[in-house]
Amino acid sequence: MTDIDLDQILAKRAESRGDEGNTFSFSFKGTEWTARDPQMLSDEEKDELADIGDNDIDVAEWFLGGPDKYDAFIAAGGSSSLFFQAMKAYNDKLTDEASGKPTRPNRSARRSAASSKRKAR
Repeated sequence: MTDIDLDQILAKRAESRGDEGNTFSFSFKGTEWTARDPQMLSDEEKDELADIGDNDIDVAEWFLGGPDKYDAFIAAGGSSSLFFQAMKAYNDKLTDEASGKPTRPNRSARRSAASSKRKAR
């Protein structure tokens, strides 16, 4: 028996995402945007990304799925900087989950916060 079953992890991720499990989504200006997950890139995708270089606009366009999707993001008021903020927030969320930090307050934390509010009055 192995310690980690990657097939199971990938299947669970694909099921929860409703795709191949290689994207992440974020909301901006009332729209849900989907981008390639930087942690799930294939070797071929990593080669493509390396060929693009380090121009933020080109990289953001690539992650969002091409010029049409990037142009729609820009038209909604986005920018490459905002896209990279979304990517950073996603990576931070994954880091917190991996380290055991809850991504939302649990019941105990909510009760403690409510109690602190009552005491502050």
